[in-house]
Amino acid sequence: MQEWYPHLFGEGFQSSQIHQIVNDLHTRCRSLDLIIKSLDYAEWELAHGKMVDKEGRVVGKPASYLFTSLKQQGHYRRPQGYVDPLEKALEEEKRRQEDLLKQREAIEEKVFQGWLDSLSDKDKEKL
Repeated sequence: MQEWYPHLFGEGFQSSQIHQIVNDLHTRCRSLDLIIKSLDYAEWELAHGKMVDKEGRVVGKPASYLFTSLKQQGHYRRPQGYVDPLEKALEEEKRRQEDLLKQREAIEEKVFQGWLDSLSDKDKEKL
């Protein structure tokens, strides 16, 4: 817990609370899918300032607030400004691919223009 979520750990959030949340959600047949993502959100929020509630008020006890949110709802909301590292990487890859495509198109245009310029006027008319 301390290694993966140092800010949450510093606020007193412990792995025993995660076990309690998992057991409670499992008992109520609720999904566990969002627990890790929720921890990521809360860690990011603490690392980038202070944890705030949905109205934007600073949360006094982040560990308790997160625990209650996870236990009752099975998730913690995505903080404003959060950018998922995977989404960011995918977006960067998309931009990289777009840049490569533009470069390729520019090269193809240059090669085509070179070929076209090498033709005689007579050959150009035939085409």
